[in-house]
Amino acid sequence: MKKKTMLAVLAVLFTVIIAAGLYDHYFAFKPDMHFVISENTEPKDFHLQIITLMYGTDENRPMPKDFEDNLIAFMDWNNAIITDLYEYIQPIDIYAYGEIKDGKVIFRYAGTVTSQDGEKLDYKEEAAFDFGIIPELIGFE
Repeated sequence: MKKKTMLAVLAVLFTVIIAAGLYDHYFAFKPDMHFVISENTEPKDFHLQIITLMYGTDENRPMPKDFEDNLIAFMDWNNAIITDLYEYIQPIDIYAYGEIKDGKVIFRYAGTVTSQDGEKLDYKEEAAFDFGIIPELIGFE
């Protein structure tokens, strides 16, 4: 009886290992995700760092809903900031920051802008995103 039980346990264990390997190889979502800082310094009084997302996915693997929701939220947030910054006049001096903390990616834009009235203002926007994976941050030193 012990021999049959041991064989059954080994068969179940073997099946689970094979199933996990097949899932990982054929179905698991594994994006290649990088956030990069792009910098604009022209004209001279217009310094703006922009957070750019570069990612690649296997189209045959389903994208998890939370990942997609965070991706859309990041793109909407980033585009709204860039649109907002173009409402100001020169000089503009904005830096982008990013860090990974507790599995979340925290992005921040901070610096100074000039209002249409010529008043120099501090500018700061921050948001956190949980992509479910840890992306690579390039140029965020």
